[in-house]
Amino acid sequence: MTIIIGAGISGLALAWYMQKADKPYILLEAEDNPGGYIRTKQQNGYILELGPNSLICDEHTLSFLKETGLYEEIVPANEVSKSRFIYKNGKYQKLPDNPISLLSSSFFSMSSKMSILGEFFKKPNIDPNESVATFFRRRFSQEVVEYAVKPFIAGIYSGDAEDLLISETFPTLHQMEKDHGSILKGFIKNKTGRKQSITFRKGMQMLTDKVASQLKGLRCNAKAEAIYKEGQGYKVCWDEKGNKEDATCKNVVLALPAMHASQLFRFNSPLPDVLKKIDYVPVTVVHSVYEKASVQSDLNGFGALHPQKENLFTSGTIWSSSLFAERCPKDKVLLTSFIRQCTDKEKEKEVLQKVHKELSNNLLINKEPIFKNIKVWEKAIPQYNINYKNARYEIEKAAGENMFIATNWYKGVSIPDCIKKAADLAGNL
Repeated sequence: MTIIIGAGISGLALAWYMQKADKPYILLEAEDNPGGYIRTKQQNGYILELGPNSLICDEHTLSFLKETGLYEEIVPANEVSKSRFIYKNGKYQKLPDNPISLLSSSFFSMSSKMSILGEFFKKPNIDPNESVATFFRRRFSQEVVEYAVKPFIAGIYSGDAEDLLISETFPTLHQMEKDHGSILKGFIKNKTGRKQSITFRKGMQMLTDKVASQLKGLRCNAKAEAIYKEGQGYKVCWDEKGNKEDATCKNVVLALPAMHASQLFRFNSPLPDVLKKIDYVPVTVVHSVYEKASVQSDLNGFGALHPQKENLFTSGTIWSSSLFAERCPKDKVLLTSFIRQCTDKEKEKEVLQKVHKELSNNLLINKEPIFKNIKVWEKAIPQYNINYKNARYEIEKAAGENMFIATNWYKGVSIPDCIKKAADLAGNL
């Protein structure tokens, strides 16, 4: 028997693979509804993503979607999504997306272009604790770090490229330098097709809802309270709708945020202390809807990222109604903005005003939004920094004692990462 604690995408996918293989499990979820950070709000004809806005679909994820019955619900990103913009020198500029556009565009200076081309010939200098920013500064240039790497890290991890480790955040790139001596050489030798951004007809929550609906061992409103060591296995205690329950099992899988997992141990283990040290950053998500006629910019793209150097209020905005079809009525525009801070209730009105002002200036909008929505995540995205790296060593020791991890704070934060890790773990249990 395996008890899985937490029914975000990691726990759900693990339970699904366990059930498919006829392996007994119980999946405990403290909330009414499973799904974790994947949350979709439908209101007034708008599809609002409160958590992840899309996923990058690889072959393994596509196979999972087919097997779970979600394939027919896929909505691919529109063609314009291939264009991505960066705010630079007071305006949005398209980020080069291929070698020809890199050389022909004026986005990067000539010295940065030469530095990028020269990356082929730079010697490797492997540092196990090198930051993402230092890695790209060393391999490319400071301008690349400021106007490509840092905005990307802020957009994906809401984090600081000077703090996150290259070996933990982008282990593939770290390995490329080891194996090939050059990132560009590594890409050429390991060339893969472009992966597609997708969502679902009624939003991202269709993914977790669909998987959850197929699980026989899922128990919602079942909050894990304690884990005890019992012989070669464990006893897990939980509160299920006001009733105290417990069960013994061979394996325990922690599939919940690190800070919550750290509170469950009732036996001597190094895990609680290291789990407490895993850092999360807050994110405030703001949805703004405008009359299409009031927006003077074309919005032909995925969206725009805002480098810290440009001192804007938001870290970026996804042009949601351009990215995917039927996210809002055709005569409206839906924009999703992100702020790297936790917003108090008292300050929400001020935040909404600042977001509108910035959108108005950057996208030439001449009217107030007709609809606004705000969602605050106090502990949003785990950070793959030195604290995480130290925790990972202890986590891997614990796996030898039938205590396992299936979550976004361990070896990959993306949805496809979580699904693939769940499949691998299910095969090993």
